[in-house]
Amino acid sequence: MIRLTLRAVAFSCIVALTACSGAIPGSGIVAPNSEGLGPDDGYYPLTRIDAVRPVCPPVEAPGEMRCFAWMRTDLRPQSELPNAIPKGVGYTPAQIQSAYGLDTSKGGGQTVAIVDAYGNDTAESDLATYRKAAGLPPCTIKNKCLRILNENGQSSPLPPQPKTSSNKIGWTFEETLDLDAVSAACPKCKIVLLEASKQTSTSLYGAVASAARLGANVITNSYGGGEALPAAPAAFNQPGHLIIASSGDSGGGKKYGGGPQMPCTYANVVCVGGTRLTHKKGKWHEVVWNDLANQGCGGPCGATGSGCSAIVAKPAWQTDSGCTMRSETDIAVTASPLAPFAIYSALFKSL
Repeated sequence: MIRLTLRAVAFSCIVALTACSGAIPGSGIVAPNSEGLGPDDGYYPLTRIDAVRPVCPPVEAPGEMRCFAWMRTDLRPQSELPNAIPKGVGYTPAQIQSAYGLDTSKGGGQTVAIVDAYGNDTAESDLATYRKAAGLPPCTIKNKCLRILNENGQSSPLPPQPKTSSNKIGWTFEETLDLDAVSAACPKCKIVLLEASKQTSTSLYGAVASAARLGANVITNSYGGGEALPAAPAAFNQPGHLIIASSGDSGGGKKYGGGPQMPCTYANVVCVGGTRLTHKKGKWHEVVWNDLANQGCGGPCGATGSGCSAIVAKPAWQTDSGCTMRSETDIAVTASPLAPFAIYSALFKSL
């Protein structure tokens, strides 16, 4: 079965919270969608107020990072097709490629490195299932399209997968989402998944350095934490390597834990925010992801991170006047849980 997970995912491998007021308290009834959008437009209103959540909880200690994936639990496919992604659960690779005008004939010879924390026992088999269902070419360890390595760039030992009961299990879904998203955006790209041993900046940033050393053209980071360090570490000074990171999912202000997030705010990183992508009357439309205030949400549906850095100087290439320091974000792509992207994970069977 294909279910859903969302994040402010960068489909750029080839380019580059308060409760909403729309729910009736205690009733479990979600306010009607006032925008006139529905599943045919890629927009899936919630059917329960508890049906969407971030998969990674707030961090527990200084120096830790949180993954930025989100999950929908109220959607079921309209049909179970053996060789295709079922309808009615979210965007497919073909739709993502159409929305962003991605040329899938390109990407050969390019390598995208994905940096996440902890292990994922079914990463390769889940990716195989997803790509087969989507009609994408196989990407396996055997055919040398896929490598799964630890933070030091070695094939062993890999960190263990968190137990299902652990609050760190969300990183497993993040890895699955990242693998599927890169596959959707660039089916011919090779993929290196680097699994950090801990969700700390030390381990994750070490994996970034390893990715560059391994020759990855693009290094993507789907995690972050509030600004705490005075400058970007050497791991993010990698000329010739495109480093991208997610801007966060709690809005642009400090009230809900939003604002600039590291490593996204580093000057050498392409900081990727989130949009809500829909299509109507044959055309694709995007608006800023801001479901904290969505009247049809009925719960904390997130919002793209943004803001002005308090500690990173404005890079010479930024010309906006909105921030005297580094502005976050630089680009943005689909991220809203109300307009989801479908993924596959065997772990869903245990939930």
